[in-house]
Amino acid sequence: MINNDKGFKDMAILQLKDFAAGKVASTGPYAGMTRQQIVQAKIDDGKPFKLGSSGTQGTVKGISFNPNPTSLEFTYEKGSGLKKERITAKITSSKANIFKDEDFGGGGGAGGGTLQTAWAESAQCVWLVACLKSPNKKRKDFSEKDLKAAYNDTRCQVGSTKFEQIISLGPDWHESGYLTAKKLIDSKLVNNNQVFHRDSTAMKQVYKNKKVAFKNSNLSELKDDKWNPGDFWAIENNFDLNKMDTSSIKAYNQELMQGFKDKKIVGISLKKVNKNAKVSILNETDERPQGLKYEKGILATDRGSFFTSKGGFIMFSGITPGISKMEIRTNSALSTHKVEIILKTARGGGAGWGIIMDIIKDVNGVSLPDNRKIILESTKIVNGDSAAINSFWEKVKDSGGYDASKKDEFVEELKLKDKIWIHGKMGVVELIYQLEKPTKKKADTIVNKINNYAGSVSDLSSVYVKVYE
Repeated sequence: MINNDKGFKDMAILQLKDFAAGKVASTGPYAGMTRQQIVQAKIDDGKPFKLGSSGTQGTVKGISFNPNPTSLEFTYEKGSGLKKERITAKITSSKANIFKDEDFGGGGGAGGGTLQTAWAESAQCVWLVACLKSPNKKRKDFSEKDLKAAYNDTRCQVGSTKFEQIISLGPDWHESGYLTAKKLIDSKLVNNNQVFHRDSTAMKQVYKNKKVAFKNSNLSELKDDKWNPGDFWAIENNFDLNKMDTSSIKAYNQELMQGFKDKKIVGISLKKVNKNAKVSILNETDERPQGLKYEKGILATDRGSFFTSKGGFIMFSGITPGISKMEIRTNSALSTHKVEIILKTARGGGAGWGIIMDIIKDVNGVSLPDNRKIILESTKIVNGDSAAINSFWEKVKDSGGYDASKKDEFVEELKLKDKIWIHGKMGVVELIYQLEKPTKKKADTIVNKINNYAGSVSDLSSVYVKVYE
């Protein structure tokens, strides 16, 4: 999905509450500044303002602004030539209904993040056609007419996205589209024989084929973005997707690999580019990253005891200098567990319990209990079932989660916990037990498989191109 590091947020018109004393934007290029400061900064920087609740009622040039809370008077120009007019109104009035875009810490386009994403990804298809048509043109030389011609070209297939939506994107998104297009063309990953698809019938067929291939393989199906996170696809004209081999996911991935090498079908994942576009090709071979090392499992909080928290962590090395961690937890009471990679500044993706079960089965040859079984065992423990309590204790002890000489203390503490807590902790124990029980090599393999799945480079993921800053 094309995005910046913080993603998109829902959009709205700036309101009085946005200008409350001490209130600042938490994201965007002016993060940490008040909305009053941002308005003035946009005027000083010559950045346009969008109008309307969806940002599609036109863009205007800011002239001046009175930040006094009782005034908030905003003067702007709209139109051009003889139709140019200057308007002064309170910034929260109907005449100056300024859209809360990314600069103000809001979203970037109409309809929220999902629509904004669709427009930006569709814009990329437009820019590719435009740049292929006019390879020597600079960004500033492309007109709206050029982009409309590219949008109407048969090589641009962007589903229901309208040209008006694409052209309403801010200049930063069009700059990203241009820079990304030039990089893909220069890297010979796209060409004039291809059609660029975003949410088209052909793109949907790529993922329908994937679904069939997984079913024919008797394997749990990977989510679309974990199998191939292509935001749009470059597919050679007349390439027949219906004739691809879907007898197994391995066969389908191999066909996509060959199609990629021949530049007949290329999935491309996008990140917003500001200055310098880079490309990486992932899953181009059967090899997958294997550089991570399992260090230990933690069945307690950093400064607490086993019973302090119902969550837990997998500690590993190799992704960044020092020790990194994956968090094991549930989203809500009695829901399925998941594993999320925790980076220094953000979460780094993760895997659901179904995928974790597949990984443990593949590496250790045993079956993790599913959520239904974990709930059942948690109920037994709450009801005082000695066999269930003893089984839980043995795995906790063998995982290094509690002093082996203090079983009686453990059982007494356990009696104070409810089913929700026990359920949450049991999933943590089951997974860490499977990391502590086998050889170190197998534990390393499990950690690498989780990380690779999170990064869409699992054993069953297919080849794709990633464009980024």
